[in-house]
Formats: sequence, structure tokens, C-alpha cells
Amino acid sequence: MTDIVDAPSLSTLTEYEGETFDVESDAGVGLRLDEVDRRRVGDDWEAFSLWFSSDDESVLPQGHYRFAAPDGEEFDVTVAPTHSATAAPETHTYEAVFDRPAPDGETPDVSAALAAGHHLPAAGVEPQSATVAGDEYVGQVILFGGARTIQGFYECDGALVSIQQLSALYSLIGTKYGGDGTSTFGLPNLSGRVPMHRSSQHGIGSAVGSAETRLAIDNVPVHSHGATNLSVPVSDVSGSEPDPDGNVLTTDPHGGGRGAKTIYTPENEMSGSMVVAGETDQVGMGAAFNNVQPSLAMNYEMCVTGIYPGTN
Repeated sequence: MTDIVDAPSLSTLTEYEGETFDVESDAGVGLRLDEVDRRRVGDDWEAFSLWFSSDDESVLPQGHYRFAAPDGEEFDVTVAPTHSATAAPETHTYEAVFDRPAPDGETPDVSAALAAGHHLPAAGVEPQSATVAGDEYVGQVILFGGARTIQGFYECDGALVSIQQLSALYSLIGTKYGGDGTSTFGLPNLSGRVPMHRSSQHGIGSAVGSAETRLAIDNVPVHSHGATNLSVPVSDVSGSEPDPDGNVLTTDPHGGGRGAKTIYTPENEMSGSMVVAGETDQVGMGAAFNNVQPSLAMNYEMCVTGIYPGTN
């Protein structure tokens, strides 16, 4: 998806309640908009969720998709499969979270607007929904034991999401985890990874390490291999060549005479040594080996709508 088409205003989306959208994906899933769940809606900022459902067997993975409304209007939305206590067991439910400046509002500096509380309801006005836990901060990452996402959260799977849709989160993490910074930004990708605290060597968003590795010569401690069972070829025929190159020892170096000559002598009469070359057999295939510590797979999820963190 190259050109991102921003989702329309909240009022326009509300008019689509009950309609089924065609979703451009390999799964070929159609999603029905069951509810527009308003959380915090003001003149400058709006935070709400679109709740979709589908009876298709295929499950749409979390991601950014092109939606086509029945009237022909198309726009892009990031959705995630989630849980619903009211849906039938065979029904798949999805949530698309929006936490953004109101399309008709004027918020030139998103961070300043958020820090000033423009994304909160006006004084004395309660949010129209309490489906999101109240104490999570936008950008906070938690572990969850279920296979789907908590309401108000997206999985940390590296998916690209819309800046326009999740302006609050974008103002905090930018493109540290991917995206073009114009229409999309990336969520952290913790699939098969463990998080670590940043350092001077590794800034936020840098990915290091490998699940598999191979040992190189420089990784092996200094050591040696003993060569055993080496043999020197000999012959019991009469010798005929003075040059040892290409020849073997014989028990009769003078070619006969008064009987066979032995070639051995007591050790205390040794006058030199004969170098015998040899190599150990080659073994090993250089295959990579598993480098993963004992681990338990769970679900890392990032809060995409909630309390905007302060700057302390």
C-alpha cells in the first residue's frame, strides 16, 4: 500500500454503522461495522474505536488495510483481532483505535496539544465508553497471556499503522520502529525477541542479536589435536633407490649381502629423528545452532489510546 487514504470524520464513520466493508487483503474477509465506540470526543481531539465483526473462517491479521464502503468510498484503517464477550463463538471481532486531532480542528503541534490535555474530555464530561483500562499510558507495553489483543492495545508485531489514525502514539515514538514518517509509522516488533533497556550502544528501536549463530575460528579457544595411529610405510624387498623421495624404507638397505639388515638401534644411540607428517580427520558441517535462551511465548501489546504521558 503506497498512498494512504485517511479515514473520514467521526460523523461520517458513524453513518456506516451496520454496513459491511470489503477489505483488501489476501484473506478476502469482509468486515461489518457494528459500533462506533466514542471515548473522548471534543472540538480539537477525538478518541474512539470502530468495532467490526466477521463470520468468515479466515482471521484477518493485525495490519493496515484498504476499506471499501458500500457507497464506494475507500480509506485505510489499522485493525487488530480482539476479544468480545458478547460475540458468538464463531464470530471474529476486530478493533480499530483512533486517537487523533479532529479532522476539522486546528492542532498544528500535536505534542503540545496532547500535553495540554486537548485529547481529554471537557471538564465535567464523562467519556462515552469505559472499555479501555484507565491507567495505561499511550506507548506503554505490557505482556498479555491471550492470543488476541486487549481493547485499546495493538500487538507489538512490527505492523505499520496510520499517523492520522494514531497521532498521539506517533508523537511519542515517531518512526523509531519503522514507517515513512509521512503517512505511516511502525509498532515495535517483539515477535521472537526479548526487550532490553536502551544504552549508549543501543538506542531505542535498535534490534540486535540473532536466534541462530555459527562458530568461527576466532570464537574457538586456543587448543590442539593429537595425531595418533600414524604409520610409516616399509617394504621387505631389496632396496634399489638412493633417493627417499617417492620411495619407502626397506629392511635390506644394501640390497642383500650377508643377511637382512635391521634398521632399529637402542634409544641411547639415536643420532636424529625422522619427521612424520599427518592430519586428523575433518569433522563437522558448520551448521548454525540455536541461540535462544529458555523462553515462554506470550503476547507483547502496546497501548495506543489512554493517558498521554507527561514530560517529567
